[in-house]
Amino acid sequence: MEPQAQPTGADPDELKFNSQETQTPGVKPKRSGIGKMRWAIAILLFFGVLINYIDRSSIAVAEGHIREDFGLTAGEMGIVLSSFGWSYVLMQIPAGLLLDKIGIKWIFRAATIMWSVSCFLTAIISGTGLLILARIVLGMAESPIFPGAMKATGYWFPRSERGTATAIFDSG
Repeated sequence: MEPQAQPTGADPDELKFNSQETQTPGVKPKRSGIGKMRWAIAILLFFGVLINYIDRSSIAVAEGHIREDFGLTAGEMGIVLSSFGWSYVLMQIPAGLLLDKIGIKWIFRAATIMWSVSCFLTAIISGTGLLILARIVLGMAESPIFPGAMKATGYWFPRSERGTATAIFDSG
């Protein structure tokens, strides 16, 4: 799923990837399936980021009911709401390292499982501690999305299209 870099010129800054088409002057390049596939990947990344944003912020909609059900003060609810951010920020660099070492495909699979567990825990919890734990797990699960999306963009898009691809998934 991740194309391998293959140098085609003498200039190391001009690396071409399998997903990029090479052009010969005066010859129209053949359209390969990879061109359409990379835009499908950008759209999938868009939806992944969109779900990511919805998932992390949807607790704010239920804040009043959660405070009432658990008898939380405003300060305690602030701790619950911020617990996502703690793990999300702390896991950004480790997530990037894991993406480099293991790869996008496996890290995204593991993150999706953790993400699902967190959502399930949030639905069945019976105490503030478990709610905080669910939010911490959610932050850990969502931390690879942006580094992974940037890595996928680097694999699948030539430099001239990476800004557009990044804007697509980042607008999710």
